[in-house]
Amino acid sequence: MQYPSRLIEGHFLKRYKRFFADVEIADELTVSGRNKKAVAHVANTGSLRGVCDKPAPCRLTRHDDPNRKLKYSLEQIQLETSWVGVNTRLANDIVAEAFELKLFKHWRHYSEMQREFRISDKTRLDFRFTDPRGHSHFVEVKSVSMTTPRGDGENIVAQFPDSPTVRGQKHLEELMAIVQQAPRSKNSAEIFFVVQRADARTFSPAAHIDNKYAELLRQAHRAGVQVSAYAVDLTSDGAHFLPTPLRLDID
Repeated sequence: MQYPSRLIEGHFLKRYKRFFADVEIADELTVSGRNKKAVAHVANTGSLRGVCDKPAPCRLTRHDDPNRKLKYSLEQIQLETSWVGVNTRLANDIVAEAFELKLFKHWRHYSEMQREFRISDKTRLDFRFTDPRGHSHFVEVKSVSMTTPRGDGENIVAQFPDSPTVRGQKHLEELMAIVQQAPRSKNSAEIFFVVQRADARTFSPAAHIDNKYAELLRQAHRAGVQVSAYAVDLTSDGAHFLPTPLRLDID
């Protein structure tokens, strides 16, 4: 997907109160000739462990809406091995575009897409895809930014979650309930991990952070919930899925 406008370059300084980051704007200078400092919005409720630990080059969206309190949003941070996306909203947008473009083979027979689909009074899932026969495929999307090197350090493993997530646990339980109603309902379910960085080759649950989530993911996988993980290449112009799925290390 292409961004509405090219991201601007900057330098990330620090994150605080989850949703705020101090940044320097590369193309805006103060009277003294130094880069302008600003506060940027961080659209991410996770810890961003390993991503926002120290100052680094970054990319931002500039907003021209005069009603916005913050003029900038933090989009990407550059680490040694990859640019990393920190805006979790991108994950759902890039999945929606992938569906429209028929990018993934296992979605191509579905003809309709609904976002934020309510499956109960208390729960919504990110997507419902429907085929011409009326069968539904429910998809919950998770944005991944954290990685861990393994072995010789070349096998970089994307991991989720980066902080305990009761909401994420509930989503896995809901997905399992859907597949347990099959084959009578003929519906299916999937958890789709959007890895917002291009350096990972493997995906695994972060049991050291949320062991219950990791165990529920294993249970869901064994129960028939499809688990998918794809890395994303990020530039200042857009974000694009890499064609090869990440290897899954779940069981």
